[in-house]
Amino acid sequence: MFMKSNLSTILTLGGFATVLADGITVDIFSIIQDLDAETEICRGECSMDSTTGEEICKFTAKVDLYASELGYFQFEECGDFDNPTLGLEVGKTYQFIQQDPSNYMHPLGFAYYPDGAHDDKEELEPGIVPPGSTSTCDVDLKCPAPMYFLGDEYLGSYTNINAIEKSSEYDGENFGLDEYEPRFFHPLPEWISYGNFSVYLKFDNDTDYEKDIFYFCHVHQYMSGRIKLLRDDVPIQKEDLPELGYDYERPRGHDTFCGTYGLNDFQLPNDECPERFVCDADSKDAGLQQFSKCIDSMNCAMMAGMTSSVQGSADETALFIHQMIPHHQNAVNMAKALIKTGTLQCDDLTDEESEQAADCAMEVILREIIAEQNAQIQTMRGILEAKSFPQENDCKVSFSTERNLAPVNHKEERKETRNINRQITGVDESTDHGGICQAPCTTDENTGEEICQFNAKVDLYASELGYFQFDECGDIVNPTLGLEVGKTYQFIQKDPSNHMHPLGFAYFPDGAHDDKDELEPGIVPPGSSSTCDVDFTCPAPMYFLGDEYLGSYTNIDAIERSSDYDAENFGLDDYEPKFFHPITEWIGYGDFSVYLKFDVDIDYDKDIFYFCHVHQYMAGRIKLLKNGARIQEEDTPELGYEYDTPSGHDIDCGTYGLNDFQLPHDECPERFVCDADSERVELQQFSKCIDSMNCAMLAGMTSSVSGSADETSLFIHQMIPHHQNAVNMAKALIKTGTLQCDDLTDEESEQAADCAMEVILRSIITGQNAQIQAMRGILKAKNFPPDNDCVVEASSSDDVVSSEEEGGLTATIIKSSAPSIIYLLGITVASVVSTFLL
Repeated sequence: MFMKSNLSTILTLGGFATVLADGITVDIFSIIQDLDAETEICRGECSMDSTTGEEICKFTAKVDLYASELGYFQFEECGDFDNPTLGLEVGKTYQFIQQDPSNYMHPLGFAYYPDGAHDDKEELEPGIVPPGSTSTCDVDLKCPAPMYFLGDEYLGSYTNINAIEKSSEYDGENFGLDEYEPRFFHPLPEWISYGNFSVYLKFDNDTDYEKDIFYFCHVHQYMSGRIKLLRDDVPIQKEDLPELGYDYERPRGHDTFCGTYGLNDFQLPNDECPERFVCDADSKDAGLQQFSKCIDSMNCAMMAGMTSSVQGSADETALFIHQMIPHHQNAVNMAKALIKTGTLQCDDLTDEESEQAADCAMEVILREIIAEQNAQIQTMRGILEAKSFPQENDCKVSFSTERNLAPVNHKEERKETRNINRQITGVDESTDHGGICQAPCTTDENTGEEICQFNAKVDLYASELGYFQFDECGDIVNPTLGLEVGKTYQFIQKDPSNHMHPLGFAYFPDGAHDDKDELEPGIVPPGSSSTCDVDFTCPAPMYFLGDEYLGSYTNIDAIERSSDYDAENFGLDDYEPKFFHPITEWIGYGDFSVYLKFDVDIDYDKDIFYFCHVHQYMAGRIKLLKNGARIQEEDTPELGYEYDTPSGHDIDCGTYGLNDFQLPHDECPERFVCDADSERVELQQFSKCIDSMNCAMLAGMTSSVSGSADETSLFIHQMIPHHQNAVNMAKALIKTGTLQCDDLTDEESEQAADCAMEVILRSIITGQNAQIQAMRGILKAKNFPPDNDCVVEASSSDDVVSSEEEGGLTATIIKSSAPSIIYLLGITVASVVSTFLL
């Protein structure tokens, strides 16, 4: 329970209030005081375990995403206070439960100093003596340490809790964190499906440690909270020692209204931004009006932050990070704001079937954006520090208000660009490349069976999403492959570019993406007279991780049936999810590969296709052969779309869709990158690429809500070009060749910073491209238009009239055609209390 003083009781009544009078909206931000450690200690709820007889006290954790830029921890037992001071009685066992979805990517840790290893400080571990203690607990690895659980399963071996027995394979250094933390990086629905995460902690009574300890997040820094150690319910340390070292952030004014951070100074009008980003919001729809204003200020903050100088940091990586941090901050703010509207209806984030499925898919994307991109921001700041670059390097570029803009239909413009750029490059559609690519085959010494191998990789620059290549086929993207019926083929997915691109095989392009039949044990080839579906012996791929077959079905003699044979299981359900895990973890799993044999006795006379199970429109043709001859001469079934091929400026940059957005451009400022040295040709070129990417995004993020007056629709119409920009920026930086990384898992060598950077880049490319496709699916499911652009003239009709201070109150009044908004800043506690009394 929480022991509250009278003052804190009053403050908890404060909160956020909106007052409407004469068309004026007054936003009084919540005032939240840091807790006084001596009087404001939250103690867990304790009960006796009926089985062990041991008393266990519980804290149920969640994360308040709106409390700061990164969010702060809350505990249900402590009310709505962010990062409350907790009280732990020495010698008692405490369980910290991390079941709430907000805990995703926020694994709890415990340390003797704020933020633990984030700040190179000691954490609670079996081999770490509490600082200043005379204990020798490090000798036998018995120092106080958390113990990490998944459900009822303890993931470690160390224990100082009687109820948790030592295992026969006792390892005093293993307290479960190495198994616990990586799961917090897996996709949110998978994280939820694992079950209940929790951490047990007992600080031993016989340890002569006299200061406080801290809880913190192992992923996000600056989320630490204080823990007062108690003896007989009295704090051992009266003072707050060690010091926290930083103040907690508190949203104010407009940020409180939107559920965001850092936007107060970027409400429109602003001379670094266009007149508006959102058009046609119905004045009668107050909720959409407010969300539109929030989007306006978010985008303005981003565009102002993405005018970057390279003076003093003339480096492509530094420029990328100085651009991507405000870009990520914008995505996080947009995601938090949409959740805060309360318009999404989702009772179960793993729901893929009910009427709420689209909203649940949307909320999953939002929560993953918030957690992942905040973590990437912190990593990028660390890279800047490691490379001795400044944390910020902004330049101010005013948005011209003197130009008249001609109406432009960006939807049609992008269509025309795609049509110009699309060229047929796969050999399945062109005889210029020599027709069919066939794999080299060798005979297995052990089984005597001939195996033919294709080594897959993904050319990320070949299109917006990238296309497959195979080492055996040269540089051709999506080549037509030839498969001899009756022979066994192995498709090896070892190259890092395969991450998030698990291969599939189907009778029609893109398989299930287009609701078409894939090669599975129970699916008869279309038009065939086979009855293979009866006994699940139809042709199907078999998925391997290293030498381990992940399934049970087989039509290859060398792969024996297991004792628990399941003819429907061909390994995909274990193979595909691993491709969504972080790329460094994916690499650590080993070599992924797929075996396929198309049986000779199947009377199927058309082509089949390889495709990506995650990204649509990456399908390539496979011609089935008999004795080296094509079974089907024609290309049937038809592919159904042409392949995209970048041209011109996109080829120079390694991007897609930027040819029409090179500066100068009527909808963009004169530049985004300042002070590029003319003698640095490569940096000059990269700067021009950044300019055109940002211009394309700015033009794409002026969105109408006419015909789709909905917060989710507006978010997606904004976020798709936003994501496309991030993908283009990531591809462009890789293409420069300035990053030196031989091993993406490297965390120790001189290449570690570059490797960390490339990991982020590849994660942006694959992850955000997948989210783009998911969001397009949500638009379709909700019957919203695929895009809804508007043309924004550069003239401004709004003016900041006044900014006044009186009696501790600051009011900024903004005049516009919409209802006026007054944000009150700097309100004293007395004024808040008097407001409620009135």
